[in-house]
Amino acid sequence: MGARLVIFALLTGAQAVAQTGDWIATLAFGSAKLRLALHLAARPGGQVAATADSIDQNAFGLKVARVESRGSGLRFTVPRLVGRFSGSFSEDGAALAGTWTERQGSLPMRFARGNIRPQEPAPPYPYDSGDVVFHNGAVRLAGILTLPRTPGPHRAVILLSGSGPQDRNETSAGHRPFLVWSDYLTRRGFAVLRMDDRGVGRSTGRLLDSTDEDFAADALAAVEFLKGRKEIDPRRIGLLGYSEGGGVAALAAQHSAGVAFVALLAGPAVRGEQILFAQSERIARAMGVPEEVAAKSRDVQRKLFEIARQGGPGERQRMEAVLARETDWLTPEAAAAILGQVGGQIPLASSRWFRFVLDFDPGPALARIQCPVLALYGGLDLQVPADLDAPAMEKALAANPNHKVLTLSRLNHMFQTAATGSPLEYSQIEETVAPLALKAVGDWMASTAGGRFAPPVAWGPQENR
Repeated sequence: MGARLVIFALLTGAQAVAQTGDWIATLAFGSAKLRLALHLAARPGGQVAATADSIDQNAFGLKVARVESRGSGLRFTVPRLVGRFSGSFSEDGAALAGTWTERQGSLPMRFARGNIRPQEPAPPYPYDSGDVVFHNGAVRLAGILTLPRTPGPHRAVILLSGSGPQDRNETSAGHRPFLVWSDYLTRRGFAVLRMDDRGVGRSTGRLLDSTDEDFAADALAAVEFLKGRKEIDPRRIGLLGYSEGGGVAALAAQHSAGVAFVALLAGPAVRGEQILFAQSERIARAMGVPEEVAAKSRDVQRKLFEIARQGGPGERQRMEAVLARETDWLTPEAAAAILGQVGGQIPLASSRWFRFVLDFDPGPALARIQCPVLALYGGLDLQVPADLDAPAMEKALAANPNHKVLTLSRLNHMFQTAATGSPLEYSQIEETVAPLALKAVGDWMASTAGGRFAPPVAWGPQENR
């Protein structure tokens, strides 16, 4: 889901805190203009985490390296862009001005404070937050806990991420949706815990050697951690799972009386293989891939999935051999389309994680959940399609009197207001999470998190009842 944060020594003490945050500059190459975003975040010991985004090139989470700082001066390099910056902060800390140098030459560059994602919060926050660490056996899990400043003990929710290596903000396509969800729910009175996935950020463990059952155990370890905090009401701790995290939430909640409520955002309700085939077909259609190429891609996927199920030595090499054989006789355009869509799946498909996801049916776990459940879908979701999963979710939860399944018609997989639902739109949409989705979940949690279910309030014209 993009490059991860690179830790480096930047500034110390008050300077570091004052100069962290989001910065934007515009480079003018003749008539062409390219926006570059710089993200600086303070870390203990005077260190700062940083990434850069080349917004108009659709390149996000770029590594920042070779940083030098002296007083108010700052230098850094963005290797992916083959460019470097040298400049200094203004006395009031409102600007960072200097020179950007590439092979073509040098240009003046001035960063101002700002963010291309208008929903992302900026300090000062009306709540408290701090880094936390807890363990599930030998695995260390690190994250951020945000706490309302109202009197406690507080209701709490744990955010569980979707597939792939996710940081605590679930950074994807230039967005940080868990940052937005956390901010919104904390302002509504909930303590919120969001975590780095196994092997990401400050968490340990090996993500691809783990399964959703392991992640569910991590979620329950988070529940136990929160129960030990005096600021948290131990009877009102819930889970909010996004995409694959919805399946993780179901596995965690099915046997645990310690989970008070579950909110599922684009949560899977059918077997993993069904979802993978459906999303490949719909994304290919949205991108204009010819049907004969899409059909061939599905055929190749089936063969790779069977190899994944078999496992064993040389699994990845066998997949690569099948892909090469199946695309060798195609036109260059068709081969490129299939290699682009399927080829990138091979490193994941040869993992323990993928073998579990491929055949995991969340239905039985969902049926065993006894606490209140909200399942929310986007009508334009091409990755966990609502028309496939919402009916299956309704069926799985039928015996639970405290459940609600909703589809919000114009929202995509990330719950952004979208035009087509194509993943190509994600980074181009300024909105990180539609306010309608935030309010739907917030209202339901506010009415439910006391341990009893109450009908949620009306959520507007986009609700499909």
